[in-house]
Amino acid sequence: MAITTAQLTNALEKSGLLTADRITDCFEKAAIPLETTLPEAVAKQLVRSGHLTQFQAQLALSGKASSLVIGSYMVLEKIGQGGMGQVYKVRHKTMKREVALKVIPVKDETSRRRFQREVEAAAQLNHPNIVTAYDAGEFKGTHYLVMEYITGTDLSSLVKTEGPFSLKSAVGYILQVAQGLSFAHSQGIVHRDIKPANLLLADSGLVKILDMGIARFDDSNNAMNTDAALTGTGILMGTIDYMSPEQAMDSKNADARSDIYSLGCTLYFLTTGRAMFETDTIVKRLMAHQSAIIPRISHADLGLQQILEKMTAKQPEQRYASCEQLIAELQVWINNNTVAGAPQRSAVSLGTGSRMSTPDLCPVSDNVASDSSDATMDTFVFAAPFQCNLV
Repeated sequence: MAITTAQLTNALEKSGLLTADRITDCFEKAAIPLETTLPEAVAKQLVRSGHLTQFQAQLALSGKASSLVIGSYMVLEKIGQGGMGQVYKVRHKTMKREVALKVIPVKDETSRRRFQREVEAAAQLNHPNIVTAYDAGEFKGTHYLVMEYITGTDLSSLVKTEGPFSLKSAVGYILQVAQGLSFAHSQGIVHRDIKPANLLLADSGLVKILDMGIARFDDSNNAMNTDAALTGTGILMGTIDYMSPEQAMDSKNADARSDIYSLGCTLYFLTTGRAMFETDTIVKRLMAHQSAIIPRISHADLGLQQILEKMTAKQPEQRYASCEQLIAELQVWINNNTVAGAPQRSAVSLGTGSRMSTPDLCPVSDNVASDSSDATMDTFVFAAPFQCNLV
């Protein structure tokens, strides 16, 4: 049933998005009779005058104006979606600060504990190369995490639209991520889903690590027990094209070296524009990470190829033992490949990074989900009885 103009304006007022006086004033200034204007035209005028965003207008016309308010935050637009929730650009009603708000599906005890784990992980991570968390809470059954809003684009999208990065740009970005991971690891946190789509390049040039949704704590027996309950037998968590062999076998065994492996796969993608192992089935891709020869970056020198091969060694003990070791070697490579006085290449022209989707605020399923920014590099959370026995 279509919404009427009266219903639309009443819903906007009731939700707190707009007062009746502001709506009336908007139409009086435009010399448009509000009462006789169709609801679609009313919404269009409110967008044109800056009172609503396009996203807000769409939801209001769909009768979902109330879902645009989550606690103290006004939803402005949808900017992302993944297996662990949907992300919106919002504005605090009192402070007027624009931030990113992640709505996280919490439907049972397991998902509630996963939400709590992400909140705890985010609270511990204050680093320039990790997106900062500001707040977390629950509002009318909606669980959310509030983070800094970054104007930029994820590295996966940039490679797809602009092509692979130069070696120096790619290594510089990987170095930044390694610095962020080094801090996370020092806090006992393993990310477990490092990939280009979870790395945001801000307009400032900083690379920020996103999404601690499947991070695990590595600092206590209690944390290990909690993680075991969330990633039990038959569950594979992570992203196939970036997942270390040991993580594919058992997500609970992923440690800092697993993140380094994923970062190596990311380096390969940033410099070539394709996944390290491209096969036609999930099982073949998993097997390739277990046993296939590490491919060459055709235009890389021997030093960078050796760094890649050490990052993505099949056995964890053959990789860098820590991000500090990796950072040191990346810095040496950068220093050896920097020509004094040479102009620095600007990576790409950045947009807002926003991706509009179907306008709703309903949590997505977290059983089997794909990252919308990277349709061919899926993030999987396989619920039992899925089994993958690799030898």
